[in-house]
Amino acid sequence: WTAGFPSGSAPQAVSSFVSIGGSAGPLPVPWLVPSLVVLAALVVLVLERTPYGRRLYALGSNPGAAPLALIDPVRMWVITYAASAFFAAVAGVLLLGFTGSAYGDVGQPYLFQTIAAVVVGGAALVGGRGSYLGTIAGVLVLTEINTLLIGLGFQPAAVQAALGFVIVLLVSLYGRERHVSATV
Repeated sequence: WTAGFPSGSAPQAVSSFVSIGGSAGPLPVPWLVPSLVVLAALVVLVLERTPYGRRLYALGSNPGAAPLALIDPVRMWVITYAASAFFAAVAGVLLLGFTGSAYGDVGQPYLFQTIAAVVVGGAALVGGRGSYLGTIAGVLVLTEINTLLIGLGFQPAAVQAALGFVIVLLVSLYGRERHVSATV
């Protein structure tokens, strides 16, 4: 018995895939990095060059008008949530490889940073059009801010507060941008 504590370990293949000390062939980065680049390119291709992607953007931009364009909202939501669940499961397996064990709250510290990355990437919290590349850029910016603040010796609570400030600043700027564009 484990007395309520997580036990076991991640498979070696998963651990080496995400290992910071690993290398992807001649590249001095883990296999996760080139895999992310390929996956990001595929997602951008699907979102911008396929009927599914165009329908998804149309549904997100104007849910009321989407049925008028013969887009079945229920079908689109089911497909999108299924894809989201699949990618969340893959992320969970990769996080298992990174942390070495699985337990219910292993992803809790990443929840706020995930939402922050989407906002920094330019997507509105209230809905509308966002971009996958913008989200990737938001992830990179927040990773750099996080690494910089931790490297400077800030406590985790101060890092979270700084990320919260960035979100509030960007949401207020986005709201002002929408107000200015609506009045012009």
